[in-house]
Amino acid sequence: MGEDIFAALLAVSMLMLFILALARSYGAFSEQRRAQVGLGLALDIADQLRNNILAKHGGLAHPGLINPDAFENELPKYADLLNAEGIGLHVEVRSLDDELILEYGPEKDQLGKFTFPSFSVRIPVSVHRAQSSKLLGMLIVRVWGI
Repeated sequence: MGEDIFAALLAVSMLMLFILALARSYGAFSEQRRAQVGLGLALDIADQLRNNILAKHGGLAHPGLINPDAFENELPKYADLLNAEGIGLHVEVRSLDDELILEYGPEKDQLGKFTFPSFSVRIPVSVHRAQSSKLLGMLIVRVWGI
């Protein structure tokens, strides 16, 4: 009789360990999948900004060349579209010396108030300055609410 109870407890314990391990691995898989989706979306948004939205110069797009006027005029419209989908956006353009050139979105000290995790990507760009002047820098795109 005591051996049967011991065997049943052992079987139940093994089953509980198996269920716990399965639940834990599913949680890790779910977290990894969410990170893949978030980074993929951040990359897609950054690519769209660099090659289309922010690269408009007189009706033509010059991929990788950021137009400060498009940054001021087109980016808020694009951010509103993303906000309608529940996606928050913060965009910075920094020089290679890490000097802030352009910025859009909530201030950095306010970012902690928004839904996290956030996903951030940095891609190289040039910033149109004067007629023939260009400044090399990095486009930093941070998204959240995914």
